[in-house]
Amino acid sequence: MNHNQTLSLAPTGRRDAFIAEYGRHFGARRVELIVKSGRWMVEDHAEGAHIVDTDGRRYLDFFVSSGVFNLGHRHPAIMARMRAALETREFGNLLYFSEPKGELARLLARSAPGGLEVVLPTVSGSEAIDLALKLAMGFTGRQGVIHFDNSYHGSTGYSTAMGPSAVRSWAGIENRAFRQLPYGDIAALRGALDEGIAAVVVEPVRSNFDGLDPGPAFFAELRRLCDATGALMIVDEVVTGMGRLGTLWGAEHNRITPDIMVAAKGLSGGVFPLGAVLMRPAIIDCWTDHPYRSFSTYAWSNVGVEVAIAALEETRKILPAANAAGGLLEEALGILRRRHPGKITSVRRVGLIFAIDFNPERLRALEFATALYGRGVIIPPAAISMPTSPIARLLPPLILAREHVEEFLDKADDALGTLG
Repeated sequence: MNHNQTLSLAPTGRRDAFIAEYGRHFGARRVELIVKSGRWMVEDHAEGAHIVDTDGRRYLDFFVSSGVFNLGHRHPAIMARMRAALETREFGNLLYFSEPKGELARLLARSAPGGLEVVLPTVSGSEAIDLALKLAMGFTGRQGVIHFDNSYHGSTGYSTAMGPSAVRSWAGIENRAFRQLPYGDIAALRGALDEGIAAVVVEPVRSNFDGLDPGPAFFAELRRLCDATGALMIVDEVVTGMGRLGTLWGAEHNRITPDIMVAAKGLSGGVFPLGAVLMRPAIIDCWTDHPYRSFSTYAWSNVGVEVAIAALEETRKILPAANAAGGLLEEALGILRRRHPGKITSVRRVGLIFAIDFNPERLRALEFATALYGRGVIIPPAAISMPTSPIARLLPPLILAREHVEEFLDKADDALGTLG
């Protein structure tokens, strides 16, 4: 297919049939809104950097489900490891240990910022954030939590309480002990962080909105303030971890030393859900004589941990090539800016998170995402809290290659030529 060919956005063929057959089971009104967005599909299969829908349309995936597919779709080493594990392993019991579980815990502890030797299993990032906050509250005996604006930490319990009002208010999930501050604002942090705060939850880079990088000085001051007040620093690596910032963990990028670190998404290898909470050993002592104050039935299947071990190994192997390919994409974005100066005001990169700032009088991220989708490229949707945002993000897979960059450049150039 020609890179500049525009795909039809209207439901056709098997997509129509799917909605007629199954749509009501996913909530008729919800599905109607999804279809009207113009950016939906019924997935058929995926391989490498591309997804193919049931009508045969092929899409370049620069969203990767916010990091689930960091290694692309169905990475050969990941699939081989899972097939081998399925031959010899079963799911396993939540109460028991296994050698693969032990090896994954050891690898995570060795790779993490210093001192995070205890690893607790979870299924998802949201679950991991909730567990991290419970541990912080139990350890400190406090309830206060500081988090930052336009950041996303999940959609369950405590994690939802840190979300935008549109996400939390409908379910009545509010927590007055939770306080939101401007991301990267040291002065605001100094005024808010006191001895009533159990934890500060922060990403190494604001991944869900604009890729803002506050720099190492912000995190050094955050570390100092946490030490002075007894609050714990929880670093959310669900998106920024597993190579996304050009290092295995985003904490390395800004020289962050957390008390607790949360990981998920990329650990799955794109095939088996898995998350983890890493912490300093003293923190889990708040459980006293109860070894199972918190547990998850489906966390850390024996098959899943084999996949996660392979994902860690492959991520380390491909990081140098991924960073080099990221340089090619950065050059491509520079070309787009020069070709469309009235529409693009700036482009930014932190590792393999890219942001495009549009002139808000000419263009919105949502318009750009829809135009790209019609040409066969998927990028992250506009932030839930700001559907009119002029900032578009790109999260390419770590298997990024020149051919993917060229495909994106051709299609993005064509889209921008028709917008604004």
